[in-house]
Amino acid sequence: MAWREWTPMDERIRFMVEYERGVEMMSRLCRKYGISRQTGYKWLGRYKEEGFEGLRDRSRRPGSTPHKTPAAVEELLVDERRRHPSWGPKKLVAVLRKEHGVRPPSPSTAGEILKRRGLIQPRPRRRASVHCWPGGLKEAAWPNEVWSADFKGWFRTKDRSKCQPLTISDHYSRYVLCCEAVKRPDYSSVAEVFERIFRQVGLPDRIRVDNGTPFGCPEAGQLSRLAVDWLRVGVGVEYIQPGHPEQNGRHERMHLTLKRETSDPPAESLKSQQKRFDLWLDEFNHRRPHEALGQASPAEIWREPERKLDGPIPDFEYPSYWETRRVGKRGIISWQGRLIVIGRSFYDSTLGLRPTPEGKWLVYAGSYYLGMIDDQVMGGLIRPPMTTPKQQNLSTMCPV
Repeated sequence: MAWREWTPMDERIRFMVEYERGVEMMSRLCRKYGISRQTGYKWLGRYKEEGFEGLRDRSRRPGSTPHKTPAAVEELLVDERRRHPSWGPKKLVAVLRKEHGVRPPSPSTAGEILKRRGLIQPRPRRRASVHCWPGGLKEAAWPNEVWSADFKGWFRTKDRSKCQPLTISDHYSRYVLCCEAVKRPDYSSVAEVFERIFRQVGLPDRIRVDNGTPFGCPEAGQLSRLAVDWLRVGVGVEYIQPGHPEQNGRHERMHLTLKRETSDPPAESLKSQQKRFDLWLDEFNHRRPHEALGQASPAEIWREPERKLDGPIPDFEYPSYWETRRVGKRGIISWQGRLIVIGRSFYDSTLGLRPTPEGKWLVYAGSYYLGMIDDQVMGGLIRPPMTTPKQQNLSTMCPV
């Protein structure tokens, strides 16, 4: 025979039966069942009002919740989430406060509301990546100190056209200055975009890029023709390590948002895809809150640069006592009967040759040191044992 299991309900019924018999007093009966007299009288009151049904457990949920999120605010939250499926609770709460002027729930409560409505799907937690900053790369301390530029991975629109978006953003404020589908990722197409940005928006202190075309080059100290153009207008260059996109992590994270909100799925054509980019650009810069900015939008932090490009791209300038040579199409200069290979990236640029007391000549492109020519050594340009672009900050150049 199995042991009988007693439930709290069974114990309460036995308690009331013994009380009705009047054999023992309430205080003694409560000690027997291991409860306080206050609890005993509570169950006795319920028993007299409702009979044995009153002995069942009741819900502890409060009858009213004064701090419950109002239904109207909850609907505003849901509408914003449906309008922006990639925005999380923190951004949505900031939008409700700034744009709708309501008292929003906390981000955790907003998340619970969205989960209850089926608008948030749990995702696996990603392992945190370790960010490594090599020499020459640093965090920007003010707007336009560092811009980042890169190509978001190409994709095809529904009409099978190849879309290759070029993006430029301000490292400090996360403000995106450009998102444009260029015809080809080559020098002429990209240089045209940058020249327009430099004239309309202004010039940063430096630009951070990877080592691929058209930003990097396997010759001329790894400087591409585009990078030389930037040096000519007084803009430095920062290269990240090859294979380490996390060193430009803010820009790469922006690419993830761009993909989710504009190209997944892609538009019908390049023209309609560019329209998506333009609408997204305005919303990302002026409306989307950013947690790292205290839920402010990038446009609230970013300011236009003080410098702008006026007129044609200038050539390098040097002191009057320096020798100068213009680089030819093949990237060569003529010096005292010798042909010195500089690099095709410097075509049509004027280089400066600074004499030293030892009879040597230091070769500069503006204030950037390229190498040395020794009249006593028959050969070309003796390049310095300089670090590779992945470790070199070309905005901090040798003084003239």
